[in-house]
Amino acid sequence: MQAMAAGHFAAQRAVLARAARSPGGTLWILGNAGAAGKVRWRPGDQVAAAQARSMFDRLCSHGYRAFAIGPTRPARCILHFDAASTQLMLVPGPATGWEDCDAAAWTASIDEAGSLLRSWVGALLSKPAAGMQQPRRDSQLRASREALAVLLRVLSPRQRQSLRESGCFMLVGGASGLRYRVRSEGAANIEQLDAHGDVAYRLRIAPACELALPGWLAMQALHLQDPETEYPFLSAAQVFPAKG
Repeated sequence: MQAMAAGHFAAQRAVLARAARSPGGTLWILGNAGAAGKVRWRPGDQVAAAQARSMFDRLCSHGYRAFAIGPTRPARCILHFDAASTQLMLVPGPATGWEDCDAAAWTASIDEAGSLLRSWVGALLSKPAAGMQQPRRDSQLRASREALAVLLRVLSPRQRQSLRESGCFMLVGGASGLRYRVRSEGAANIEQLDAHGDVAYRLRIAPACELALPGWLAMQALHLQDPETEYPFLSAAQVFPAKG
């Protein structure tokens, strides 16, 4: 009996030791005035975990989708909060239709942000638009930094390198197996490729709320690469010919 008790307590101590070494978790939230917010909890902090769970449930009930981000495997769509996950991400779904948005303003904002992202982090974080007032400039840069942190967690090393070098990255549809090229400029920035690698058509999918450009790219990558969300995401797309 004593041996069994000793073994039980040893196992408990091992569990507690692993929990103490655990980094805890972070819930990233895209779409707070275009920026990315986050809620963190430590192992055993039930209050912080409960706050994250409440935020998770509330936003999912308002159309957000949740993804678990792993260090060695692709992000996957989840339906329930899991405090054991170290990285969770909530992203807005697509708008119900392009007619719900101001198309001209959206196109202009994406083109402007894309010109910054082409020069990668330096321009994105330090080159404000000319004539912009200081408070708005600071807010835009902060939103870009926070959304960029989210994007870097979503993309693989190869995708990050491609985005840095050519302003686009490749991915494979989680359900369809189709290949997509996601560009950092233009409103119809998603290109579906055919078997020869040529552009079959271009897609324009508006988010349901304002997002900084890196957050917008992260939203697209998460939805397209997951087998549960690819087709619902595509259903909101406006389709354009390969050239035009």
